Amino acid sequence: MTHTTNATNYPISIWVGIIAIFICILTAQVIIRFGTTIPFDTQKRLGCVDGLRGFLALNVFLHHYVATYHFHIFGRSHLPSSYTLLAQVSVILFFMITGFLFGYKLINSHGRVNWVQLYISRVFRLVPIYWFVIILISMIVFIKGGLTLHVPVTSLIEQLLSWLSFLRTPDINGFESTSSIIRNVTWTLRFEWMFYISLPFIAIMLRIFYRFPMVLWLVVGVIIAVTMQSFLIPLYFLVGIFSASLYKVEVYRSLAQNKFISLFALFLLLLIWVLFNTAYGKLQILFISAFFIPIALGNSLFGLLKFPAIILLGEISYSIYLLHGLLLYICFSMLFPTFMKNTTSLQLSVVMMIFGIIVVIFSWFTFTWIEKPFIQFGRKFSGHFLKRADSNKAKLV
Repeated sequence: MTHTTNATNYPISIWVGIIAIFICILTAQVIIRFGTTIPFDTQKRLGCVDGLRGFLALNVFLHHYVATYHFHIFGRSHLPSSYTLLAQVSVILFFMITGFLFGYKLINSHGRVNWVQLYISRVFRLVPIYWFVIILISMIVFIKGGLTLHVPVTSLIEQLLSWLSFLRTPDINGFESTSSIIRNVTWTLRFEWMFYISLPFIAIMLRIFYRFPMVLWLVVGVIIAVTMQSFLIPLYFLVGIFSASLYKVEVYRSLAQNKFISLFALFLLLLIWVLFNTAYGKLQILFISAFFIPIALGNSLFGLLKFPAIILLGEISYSIYLLHGLLLYICFSMLFPTFMKNTTSLQLSVVMMIFGIIVVIFSWFTFTWIEKPFIQFGRKFSGHFLKRADSNKAKLV
């Protein structure tokens, strides 16, 4: 049965996506039921951002499932605003979470951070699973290209190094739109690394203005909002840092966890879907910030974000984010390339739910066998490095 659907009559409603997320949560709960525990310093979690991350990664997956359908039917990824907003809001909140977590590190230490330890931990946290994905991408490129070298060896090496270093994602071995294999998600990682690189400068600013951190970030944020018409990404990070400064004050944490604040935050988030077709705007940032700040300060949205299955989804969110596009490509561009062109709306909806289960299970597997071991090794390595550095200092004294 061939689709006659046009771009204005989309066959998968946003409610199907909500059901798919619920099924993903149930899948995570089953994983916990079979003995998986929530790893790593549960008592040291800041706010409720870990639970939020799980929802954000799943939102991006839903968006890209819809984008895959549109690409197969219309040859482009023009999506209904509901799914577009879902992904855009999620990306903005991801940036805010990063700003919050690392802003707290800087504020809590008054800008005096062990940079060697911080950057070692970032490398072992972000790089291994990312390189694993690059290996899978390269395998797909060469399988699709007939195991033939289509570019000079030097060009191939340059292309792979660009990918491995997070700098660029050029086509590999002449394979057109290589980055589309993972739905081009790496652009956010480049901004994450730019933020990490800027942390020493932010730390210096904190040392200078350590008595007025909230005022500082508010002023900088307002300046950016006024002067920048389209490039608002630095402001997302600054909202996170501002949230971290609020987190230091117990009164603010207590106020943020009020039930009326929960309702108000959810109302503002839903209002974005009512008023806007894009999340990239100054007023939208205010709404998203008002939703995010209470969560950063510990508001669990009526306990939802503290549910173990949702926290587990947050733990594996990086794998979900990196791998879902690749799984979509393997399934709908390699194994079943005609499925989305010859199926019903009901079948598309059911497959979205089933595919969510696959994404969660596969991401849990890669987290367990790739991410987690390297995170633990990174902690041991940085700890050993610091002990050795302290030992050398003691000898010099």
